[in-house]
Amino acid sequence: MQKPHYSYIHLFLHTAKIFNHGAQHMVEELSHARNHLFVYAWEESLPVRRTEQTILDNSIMGLDGLRKYMEMADYVVVHHLTYSYEQLAALTEEEASKIIWFVWGNDLYRMPARQDRLYLLVRKMYRVLRGKEKYKEQARRTVSHFHAINAGFVGDRDYLRRTFGDKVRLYDASYPMGYFAEDLERWADTTPHQKLGVLIGHCAAKYIKHKKYLQKLLPYKGKIHLYVPLSYGVDAYSKKIRGLPAALYGEENVTVPLTRMSPEEYVKMLSRVDVAIFDYKQQAGLGNIYLLMYLGKKIFLNPQGTLYKGFREMGCEVYDVRQIDWLSLEELTCNTPSEKNREVARKVFDHNELLRTWARLFGE
Repeated sequence: MQKPHYSYIHLFLHTAKIFNHGAQHMVEELSHARNHLFVYAWEESLPVRRTEQTILDNSIMGLDGLRKYMEMADYVVVHHLTYSYEQLAALTEEEASKIIWFVWGNDLYRMPARQDRLYLLVRKMYRVLRGKEKYKEQARRTVSHFHAINAGFVGDRDYLRRTFGDKVRLYDASYPMGYFAEDLERWADTTPHQKLGVLIGHCAAKYIKHKKYLQKLLPYKGKIHLYVPLSYGVDAYSKKIRGLPAALYGEENVTVPLTRMSPEEYVKMLSRVDVAIFDYKQQAGLGNIYLLMYLGKKIFLNPQGTLYKGFREMGCEVYDVRQIDWLSLEELTCNTPSEKNREVARKVFDHNELLRTWARLFGE
């Protein structure tokens, strides 16, 4: 029996339902949606209502599975590039030319385990001696031969150009987040709140620097309410950090979500935030930042990071996290919501704008 053939086969390698389902819904609105197949690696991320074009196949986490679907499609759309350097290096140029990579962020900025320079030097020497460094260079060459790369954030596209050259096609379709501007307007909590709401990061990860900012904000104790989301990320890290906010500030002054909130609940919580702190260099938490921008919140970012540089390039108003060291409470809270921030964020939550960018990527 002859295998079916598709124009595009989507491989969802991550478990995140909101982004995977949002991507599938966008494609299903296109006129040639019947020419797409959606393959999920993890059962827990499958849509509740499955079409005949939606299947489960964990083999896509490896090269054999990837190659199997390459034989069935003109192009394979990889959502979240989890393959190792060795696996990418094993692909031929012809195979690479059939791949469209949808960047998530952490798949583009693969962080080392530590930031110590001596450690990084020793680690690189070890990889060279073991013959592993060559895989990294080969993997980079492989990616440079991809049919296209999609990255919704301008900072990511700048990094992609520097890393993989000028020949690879770049697109700018953003992942839908499961809700749109009209939902945000309906869900936003406009009730006045007495204490300044300060958000530290978006998940349970060491690079968020929770301990650093829990200590740094102590001079404002009693005048602020802290929001410290730990509902996903590294569980072991979450267990270490989750009790610290209440211990330092008192339970009545902190909100520490440990489980996933509904989109409506999460938007209501972010509505009560006045200041948000994201002190890291890679692209992460982008959806949270867009939400905060749309809601008119003051956002502090790492000035050396992709997010800070990208948003400043777009003309957005974001602040240097180093300023927190010398700002008074009044200066910290002083904020006139930026219309540019809201304009940029509005496009991410505009259904028609999103559909236009997705249609362009797939040739409509």
